[in-house]
Amino acid sequence: MRKRLLTFIFSLASAILFAGSLGEQNFKQKTAIPANLDSSFVWENGVLKCSLPSTPDGVKFIKQGVRTDVPLSLAGHLVEFSADARWIDAPAEGWKKQGNIQFAIYCKNNKTVWDGIRITPAQKKWTSYKKIIQIPADMKLFRLVIGFENACGSFEVRNIELKDLGMPVDIPKYANRAIRDTVAGDGKGGWIDQGPTQDGRAFEPAFRGNFISGAPFNIPDTRFDRNAKCIMVMRSATRNPNGILEQEIPVPPTKANYLYVLHALCYPGANGTSAGRIIVTTESGTRTELPVVVGRDLGDWYNGKSVTNGSDALRVKGRQAEYVLYATRYALPQTDKKIVSVCFISDNEDKIWIIAGATLSENKYELAAVPKKQPLIIKANTEWQPAIRTKSYHYRQPGSILDVT
Repeated sequence: MRKRLLTFIFSLASAILFAGSLGEQNFKQKTAIPANLDSSFVWENGVLKCSLPSTPDGVKFIKQGVRTDVPLSLAGHLVEFSADARWIDAPAEGWKKQGNIQFAIYCKNNKTVWDGIRITPAQKKWTSYKKIIQIPADMKLFRLVIGFENACGSFEVRNIELKDLGMPVDIPKYANRAIRDTVAGDGKGGWIDQGPTQDGRAFEPAFRGNFISGAPFNIPDTRFDRNAKCIMVMRSATRNPNGILEQEIPVPPTKANYLYVLHALCYPGANGTSAGRIIVTTESGTRTELPVVVGRDLGDWYNGKSVTNGSDALRVKGRQAEYVLYATRYALPQTDKKIVSVCFISDNEDKIWIIAGATLSENKYELAAVPKKQPLIIKANTEWQPAIRTKSYHYRQPGSILDVT
């Protein structure tokens, strides 16, 4: 009975934590190293006021603040932290003047991931901050601390939120190609094995952001390893025989209403034809098959056109053309059963299916297409008039629209 009660309390705490803004009810714990410093952390009308007036001499490490722990159920998820903060001018003596919003993620392999946001005296006006965090799947503790570390001063924080964006499908773990290709036609890739002038490197800056066309994706940053395999390029019997024919990817049990996929085709063929299938499996064994259709869900990555059930999420200027990736939202059956795997299956014909990312989420994100470039047209109107040319060529005629005397 006690175990059930503890489970219920933990579930309720998780629900409270993600019901909206985090406030005083969430930050019940304090961090005080050393314990006797004159620090203050007070909530007033939804604003957390943080103050550490001084740091004493002879102390090697100081950490003062309030903290909360994120539920273990978010292991593996993409989470968005957001808050408003500002620095308060007040007397402060000692070490550097700085406040911290710190994320400490402790993993089961004894590795600790650190991240955070700094508030400095330069930020005297309310400033909005957002940070997207990929929580490792082997997370054993995620601690959020607001306060000071080896620093002092005063600052305020409000509108603290922590949102679950979704569960990324681990494409990189099963990837067979890098984003860049150095040698065309060697059968190794990356991308579609057509060499450096027709690979995916132009997408890399956008991949470093976690939102693409309004949907969350987690694509590895390959700046420090250009040969890292992080995308899946599916098999085509005629054009890419070394690709992946079928790949099932396990996911931690996840509730989701939608599957978002970031993908494109090479040699797409006619609209309405099939490019492949996606099979989503729940813990009960129920399988949902999602057809991948040309012109509806995705199109050509090379000068591709818009589609009806997705967004031409990324349009970038490549070396030879405009390169495109599409974000597609697939609705999943409403069920209380959690999803345990996502399987991608190629039709194994002429089309080459490129899969850059996928995310399961309970949230419905509205996908926004890249705005189309419009030509600049100037017509005669109240602002624009034809220049009057006189016998003296380009001299302005008195009283004309060009007369500024």
